Amino acid sequence: MPVGASGVYADMMGILQQYVSGILAESTVSQSLAAHGRSPSTFGPRDVDVVIEHAMIGLRMFCDPSRLPDLMIALADYCAAQHAQSDP
Repeated sequence: MPVGASGVYADMMGILQQYVSGILAESTVSQSLAAHGRSPSTFGPRDVDVVIEHAMIGLRMFCDPSRLPDLMIALADYCAAQHAQSDP
């Protein structure tokens, strides 16, 4: 885990690492964060949709196909929880 990573980032990585290797998860998410001008420390609830959508392009190629629906559901639940926390 990168030093100074946000809790939102750590939570997301915890989910991803249940489905793909830690190295693959970090690599894919790092590319997505960079593409959207974010870093592990600046990643917040408002960023989850766009970063996860971008990361899924790579993640779906490496996730066991039988587990891919579960990953997508876990990430959708994670996004919904982040939105609920960030809404006033």
